[in-house]
Amino acid sequence: MLAGLDNEIEEFIRLLEKQNQALKTLITLQEEKRPIIILGKIEELNRLLPKEGIIVSNLEKLEDARFKLHLKLAQRWEMSVKELPARLILAKVKECCPEWSEKMESIVEQLEKNLFYLKTTNNNNNDLLNQSLEYVNTMQAILNGDVAGTYSDSGTQVDESSSRPIKRLLDKKI
Repeated sequence: MLAGLDNEIEEFIRLLEKQNQALKTLITLQEEKRPIIILGKIEELNRLLPKEGIIVSNLEKLEDARFKLHLKLAQRWEMSVKELPARLILAKVKECCPEWSEKMESIVEQLEKNLFYLKTTNNNNNDLLNQSLEYVNTMQAILNGDVAGTYSDSGTQVDESSSRPIKRLLDKKI
């Protein structure tokens, strides 16, 4: 039984290492996207998106394999998966297979750091994209005139363009 457990723990560590590698690659892509978003280089951004999709797909496959192994470990220790977070797995590994505990602790810490950094980087990029969209909307309103968006009693949008003059920034400058 211990030999099987040792193999499962070794496989679990291997999967966590692969997840860390995939997360590092995803983080690198997120960092590459930042200046591209800032400079508004849509074509370059579109070229990075398929790469990102492939990495996310691989990460999902790794997570599926990791979850199945997590389930096996939980069954071995007669627990539910929800009762067995990574930190508890680490504690159990220290008890039964101390030769793996240091490596696993290092990998779990790196996984936590990578997930935090990826989340932060992703949030920053999303904020930049939202700012870009707000800028585009503002510029569109300045160039085309800002329409209030009045609706009729039936809920359809009313065309106000004929009922009020449109003041455009370009018209004022000319």
